[in-house]
Formats: sequence, structure tokens, C-alpha cells
Amino acid sequence: MMSKSRHSYGRSRLAHRDARRPAPADEGAARLAAACRVAARFVAARWPELATVKPVVTGRAEQAPSAALLARLGLDRKELAGRGGPVEYTFTFAGTHKCADGVDAPLVATVTVDAQRRIVKSSVTR
Repeated sequence: MMSKSRHSYGRSRLAHRDARRPAPADEGAARLAAACRVAARFVAARWPELATVKPVVTGRAEQAPSAALLARLGLDRKELAGRGGPVEYTFTFAGTHKCADGVDAPLVATVTVDAQRRIVKSSVTR
């Protein structure tokens, strides 16, 4: 590390501490990238034909209960405002595989990963 030599006017040659610190990464993008790695490992272990496929990502849309249901439960929308639904991402891997008769058949694997990077659901169509 460089020494912090002071000039006659008392300023350091090094940049300010905040300038040396790396910029914080977007938390949502990091969470999405980690979930994508989990899904890719899961798919590669089970369907090697899809190991090199780049997935299509879909985020789960939050659904709010209807006003009638809230009234029946005796709740107010403000009480539910602080409770965000669980963050889930669905990754769809689409490719082809060779059948026994030599024909290329579509192969689509769908993997849903939650915020804790756990596989919630998976399906495959052949």
C-alpha cells in the first residue's frame, strides 16, 4: 500500500475514502444473478442438453386480495402494505434433444427459485 505522504499544504495524495470504496451493487440484480446460478446448476445436473442454454427470467407479480376478501377478514389495505410477498423468479430453459428415431424434439425446463435461493418448483416438457 502506498504511504500517505503529506505535501506542504497538508493534503493526501490518495483519493478520499469514499472514492476508493467500490460502488454498492444493485441488491436486486445480485439476488437475481444468484438465483440464476442456482437454477442453472439444477438444470445442468438433470438435463445436460440444457446446460449451455441462457434462461428467460420471469419475476412473480405480487397479487393483492380483493376488497371483499379484506372486508370479510376484517383487515385494511394499510395493514398489508408492509408485508411484501416472497420474491420468486422463474427461469425457463428451452432447447432440443435427439429422440431415438433421430428427430429433434423440444425440451423446456422451468425452475422457480425463491429469495433464499431454494428451488420451489421445477417442471420439464419433452
